Amino acid sequence: MGAIGQSEGIQVPNIYPRNGIWWARFKVQGTEYRFSLLTRVRALAERRLKAERARIENEACFGIIAPQSWQSAVVAWNEHGVENLSASTFKRYLVSLAQLRTFLDDKTLNDINPELLRTIRKARLRVCTVATLKRDLTALSSVLDYAMSENWIDSNPTLAFRTARILQEKRDPICLPERDSMRMLEKAAPDRFRDACEFALISGLRQAELFGLKHSQLDPLDESVTIVGKRNKMRVIPYTRQMKAIVARQAQFIGKPWVFWHGTGERWGSPASRFGDIKRRVAQKASQSKTDFEPYRFHDYRHLYAVTYLREGRGSIYTLQGLLGHDSIKTTELYLEFLTPAQKLKAMHGVTQSGAQEQRSATKRGIKNG
Repeated sequence: MGAIGQSEGIQVPNIYPRNGIWWARFKVQGTEYRFSLLTRVRALAERRLKAERARIENEACFGIIAPQSWQSAVVAWNEHGVENLSASTFKRYLVSLAQLRTFLDDKTLNDINPELLRTIRKARLRVCTVATLKRDLTALSSVLDYAMSENWIDSNPTLAFRTARILQEKRDPICLPERDSMRMLEKAAPDRFRDACEFALISGLRQAELFGLKHSQLDPLDESVTIVGKRNKMRVIPYTRQMKAIVARQAQFIGKPWVFWHGTGERWGSPASRFGDIKRRVAQKASQSKTDFEPYRFHDYRHLYAVTYLREGRGSIYTLQGLLGHDSIKTTELYLEFLTPAQKLKAMHGVTQSGAQEQRSATKRGIKNG
C-alpha cells in the first residue's frame, strides 16, 4: 500500500489509512516497521511518522539513542494496550490520553516529572473532577509502565503522585430517591427502560453491569446471575422471582445477547443520557403543574437497594458487600447511617453471629461423625 495524497506538494509514501486511523510502514536496514500513528489527521500523522522514523534510523544506523518522545511511546504502547487491556479500559485510556495531549505531545519521557504532573493536576482540576483526573493519570501511568519495560525510563513518576493526599476524592453524600419521584420518572420512561430501572432497584447492579447484562449470564435452574463488574471482577447474585418476571417481559432479539436493548437489538450506548433526558422532561412537566419532583441519579437505585436490604434484615453488611461487589467493607458501611440502632446491630452482628454458630455446629458434627 503506497502513497496516499500529498502534504504541501510533497508525496508521503509510507503512510496509509486503516479503519480511519493513519498507520506507518517503512523499512530500515531490512527490518520492516509498521505501527498505528493514533490519529485521523493526516498532517499530524506525517509529523509523527517523520519523528519516529528519524529516531529509528538514528538508533539503527548510528547507534544514537535519543530520549524517547511521549508521542512515540504512545504509538508503541498502542499495540501493547490492544493485546493486554480490556476493550472498555483501552477505550477509556485513549480518551484520557487525548485529554493530556496539550501537556505531553511536545515532551520526551524524561520531561515527565513531578513538576509537570503538578501542572497537569492544576489545569485539569479546573475542568474535571478528581475521579476523572485519577483516571487520566492511570492511563498516563500505563504508558510509562510500558516505557519502563522497554528500558526507556528508569522510574514511573506517577506512582507516588497518584496516591498523594491531594488526590483523595471527597465522596458525594448518599441520597435516596423518593418513591413518588421514582414513580413519576418511571411512568414517563419507555417500557424496556422502565423495566431496566426496576431491575436495578431489586438487584443493586451498577448501570454498566445492568445494560451490559446478557442472557447467557442468567441461570434460571441455579437461580443465579453472574456479574462481571469493575476491573473484570466476577460475582454471583441471586436470580429472584421478581428478576425473572422482568426478564420474561423482554423479547429476546434474535442474534443479539442483551437483556435490555433498544433499536434493532443494540446495547444501550449511553443509558445515562437517556435517563437524563427522561428526568429533564419529568422535571419540566412537574414544574409546570406545580408538582414536587426530586431529581435523582440512576446510581441511586443501587443505594436504595442496599439500604432496603439492610433495613429488611435480608443479610449482614458483609453479605451485602459481596452482592454489591465492593472491594472494601468501608464503602458498604456507609449504608449503616440509614439504619436504626437495632437494624444496625443486626446488620453488623446478628446474621454473621448466626452464620458462625451454624458453621461451628457443622464442624463439631463433622468431627464427631468422623
